[in-house]
Amino acid sequence: MEGLPPTLRILTTHITVQALRSREKSYKIIKETDSLQLSISLPGGAITTDEVSNIILKLKRRKAPGLDRIQNEHLSYGGPSLLKAISYFFNTITRIGQSPCS
Repeated sequence: MEGLPPTLRILTTHITVQALRSREKSYKIIKETDSLQLSISLPGGAITTDEVSNIILKLKRRKAPGLDRIQNEHLSYGGPSLLKAISYFFNTITRIGQSPCS
């Protein structure tokens, strides 16, 4: 950040701090809800991290990303935290009955 004007340096620092806080808050929510049992009316019950993992393992590598610009490799190498986030995301969509806006 050296060489940046002071105003831009402060703005960049502020944005970085806000992004870190948002990420930490998201991780905290995922950790808290991971242990909760969701009462979802799906035939097989709630979507588990094992189910998400099995689906991700079946994805082909080196394919072009979709409109979200997420490549299959991002999902494959995302680790356990990403699996929890994805399962929580889809379980929340199912529980609320509404998908997020773009």
